[in-house]
Amino acid sequence: MRIAQASASKWWDARPASIALSEGLIALLYVALTLVALYPVFSVAIPPLVDYPSHLARLYVLTSVDRVPLLAERYAVDWNILPNLAMDIVVYVLARWMPVVEAMRLFVGLTLALIVAGSLALHRALYGRISLVPMAVFLVLYNHVLIYGFVNYLFGLGLYLLAFAGWIATPRWPAWRRMPVFALAAAALFFAHLFAFGVYGLSVVAYELWQARAAPGKAWRIDLRHWAITLAQFVPAALLLRAGPLGERNGFINFGDLNDKLLALVSPIWCYGGWLDLAMFAFVLVLLVRGLSTGRLDIAERLRFPIVILLLAAILMPSWLLGVWGVDFRLPLVLVCLIAAGSQVELPNRRMAVAVGAVGLALFAARIWTVCEIWRGYDAQYDEFRRAAQAIAPGARLLVVQQPREGRFDQPYWHMASTAVIDRSVFLPNMFKDRTAQPVHATKAYAAIDTPFGTPISPEMLRLAAEDPALAKMAGMRLPTGNRVYFIHWQDNFDYVLYMHFGANENPMPSFLRHVQSGSFFDIYKVARRQD
Repeated sequence: MRIAQASASKWWDARPASIALSEGLIALLYVALTLVALYPVFSVAIPPLVDYPSHLARLYVLTSVDRVPLLAERYAVDWNILPNLAMDIVVYVLARWMPVVEAMRLFVGLTLALIVAGSLALHRALYGRISLVPMAVFLVLYNHVLIYGFVNYLFGLGLYLLAFAGWIATPRWPAWRRMPVFALAAAALFFAHLFAFGVYGLSVVAYELWQARAAPGKAWRIDLRHWAITLAQFVPAALLLRAGPLGERNGFINFGDLNDKLLALVSPIWCYGGWLDLAMFAFVLVLLVRGLSTGRLDIAERLRFPIVILLLAAILMPSWLLGVWGVDFRLPLVLVCLIAAGSQVELPNRRMAVAVGAVGLALFAARIWTVCEIWRGYDAQYDEFRRAAQAIAPGARLLVVQQPREGRFDQPYWHMASTAVIDRSVFLPNMFKDRTAQPVHATKAYAAIDTPFGTPISPEMLRLAAEDPALAKMAGMRLPTGNRVYFIHWQDNFDYVLYMHFGANENPMPSFLRHVQSGSFFDIYKVARRQD
């Protein structure tokens, strides 16, 4: 026991020993790890992020509607002042030189690289150098936000880190230069994602409040001038917000339940659940708690108040806000990135530094390997559906039905059918085309069976929508969440049904559905009209 205690004491209390690495070598390490982190994205044809296929289909419409008449009959393009256009702008430009499928993967790769670059830039702005500490961000690159496919927001997060780093690094810039540069940065954040713009605004205001507290002797005239410059950067974005259609969004707010809040807590690390997520969460938590309690982890004083403000915002954040779901698990990732970028760590000795680094690298490697294996499985199933979907007539109206799988993460299948928009120019009602968030919407001829967003319906709902006359009055109804009831009397309004049954492949409505094609986990049916 004494030997063990002595060893532990020596392990934690030995004199600090630094490992000197040049900034050039550190930069090469960041580049190497970033390339490794990007491997899963380029190892599959379509990354199985939940919302990704729907976004991909919309981008295909944006870039192809002028040359594909079937698409033009079903979808209309209407560019507007929208705070959610990161991928729509970037991929639209990239698609001039490459297929849209490749442009989308490149956009995801750029997003991950931007988060790394932003974390590194913020660390340098705070400490005047780069170090190994922000490498902790590699452990959270694959997170719950990414798995759900909120890529616009993550791109905005990377831009936010760069913009905030720039604001911290340029206090001595003259006003005539600083104001337009950061007004442009704030406007870019607005167009990337409104939530990222809000995080930037909170961070800058909290940072400046702390700076004012730290230097109370300034004259009021100078203080007012400084605050005028600080707040002026947000004026163009505020005017854009007022001019856009965001005010048309519904005011639905829901705070969720305890499970939602627990998921939000672990969301920076949680991917698919299992031992790896638990191990990574435990590793990060132990390092954070141990580092703060021993004083070996020091968060830059200038960043502490912004972190506190964002932490309070994260605690108060609802699950649904203005018809947008998953709001509560977006801020915790910001906090982790700020802590990783804004900290210095003094480990007690080189053995500890090597041990922590080795465990971190092992967990990172395990994450990359696990994600690759899981994604390849989904990718094979996506490819299986795309081949089977050749049986669907071009331009058909497609309804998607999914059998719930208790205890299984089946969300990556929600938007799989969106690939049929690319391959068969189908009309898919629940492809993302919200007028307040995206520049694509359904044409008038298809508006009655459209919804701005949504998920597959269940087999039970399929049966009720066809047979229960009491549901007829719900046709076209707008739900509190913002989506619409588009599937009432589907047997009259749709041409095909994709039924994802995962093995329970009994025809859900034999009187209306004629089998066309099968896969290992789905069936495709043609709808038989009443007159047939």
